[in-house]
Amino acid sequence: MSIVAKYSHSYLQRYRSCPLSAHYYSDLKLRKREEGVESHHMAYSRAFHEGLRLIYSGDTLRAAQDIFLENYRYQINESDLAKTRQNGVSALAAYANRWTEEDKRYEVLTCELLDSQDDGFVVKLDLVLRVRENDQVIGMDHKVTGKYLSYDFWTQFEPNSQIVEYVRFIKERWGHCDGFIINAIAMHFNKRASKANPAGPWWGFERQMFNVNERQMEADLVSRQYWIDRVEHSKATGIWGMNTSQCKFCEYRDLCKAGWFYPEDEE
Repeated sequence: MSIVAKYSHSYLQRYRSCPLSAHYYSDLKLRKREEGVESHHMAYSRAFHEGLRLIYSGDTLRAAQDIFLENYRYQINESDLAKTRQNGVSALAAYANRWTEEDKRYEVLTCELLDSQDDGFVVKLDLVLRVRENDQVIGMDHKVTGKYLSYDFWTQFEPNSQIVEYVRFIKERWGHCDGFIINAIAMHFNKRASKANPAGPWWGFERQMFNVNERQMEADLVSRQYWIDRVEHSKATGIWGMNTSQCKFCEYRDLCKAGWFYPEDEE
């Protein structure tokens, strides 16, 4: 099975959601001059990831908080009282307090590494860790969410093609992968106090381990090739389908609702 071009999970995921959006974002690299409300969650997550990158690179908590603020300079969505600049600073401190002791079990092998598999598929891992007491190698991916960490949140990761690709990459590089951790950071704002939580900002931290077997990896390769073939067909024909069910949170909504298309309406 041959992979005809270099892609990433995020590119194919966007293509699955809306081919035209993938074309605008990844191929033409069209960006808004100023980020809109629909970019809030993605921008916030990127900034929080930068803070975690410094923590796992051995830098100080203060440096991690500063780089978060540098990457999330202003409140993009004023109605989101949970994902604010101040709450991000506080959540990073709470995160460090929650996991610092447990994370001493691990040696960081890679942190935010952009690399590619042997077949050219592009991968960016948040963390690859070695367990000090038994030399197990595990992956970890950070997820910043506004959802509660309930069953509905965790079911999205089993099955999950992103986890499968990460596990395959770790096996290629380190010879084995003994599990993959989703590291969830939940952020909420409680308008009223409850028995469990006071009023105001609240965050929760939870981790779950997932495992992938060989049959899942084989099936995922077939699925991945299917979607790459679809992308290559779009590139060859210039036909990029629209999925209007995804428009509500798409940064290109203003273009599509006006009936504009690139490059015909470039001005």
